[in-house]
Amino acid sequence: MRIFVGCSSKEEIDEKYKVVATRMSHLLCSYDIVIGGTFMGLMKLVSRSISKEQITQVCLKDYLKNEEDLTNFIVCDTSFERLQKIWELSDCFLLLPGGTGTLSEFFSFFEENRTKSKKKKIYLLNYDGFYDEILFFLQSLEKEKFCDESFMEDVFVVKTPEEFIELLKKEV
Repeated sequence: MRIFVGCSSKEEIDEKYKVVATRMSHLLCSYDIVIGGTFMGLMKLVSRSISKEQITQVCLKDYLKNEEDLTNFIVCDTSFERLQKIWELSDCFLLLPGGTGTLSEFFSFFEENRTKSKKKKIYLLNYDGFYDEILFFLQSLEKEKFCDESFMEDVFVVKTPEEFIELLKKEV
């Protein structure tokens, strides 16, 4: 199983998110992962315990800097091309706390699930309530009838890295 991991590339974020990214890294060390950015911020921490051969990096040409020497490296010209390649390469998606890039990934994969016959699970690591406001917004879409009742069926909200791994183990 190949897991896409999306999260912040910012270095200046709260230490609690760095701790959870490091915990996730240790738990993911036996999986192949896809990352969609550079080795900075939380992504650097998530990738730390995983061997280079297990990581496929899909990065925008404009964001290349300080890259590791990876076996599997794909450079894309546009963000749309990058998202499509990530979709094709990944069996499921895990989103840790992150900014607009992470939200773009979430909503892109969410919409792909809605429009494709082959669905892929999306896991939101809602650590310390990070995604509470997004989840509230999604619930309001359903409440206001902008989406049907089943639109969230492929999204799984977890609070800890360990909870994610337990759900993942049930899939294999």
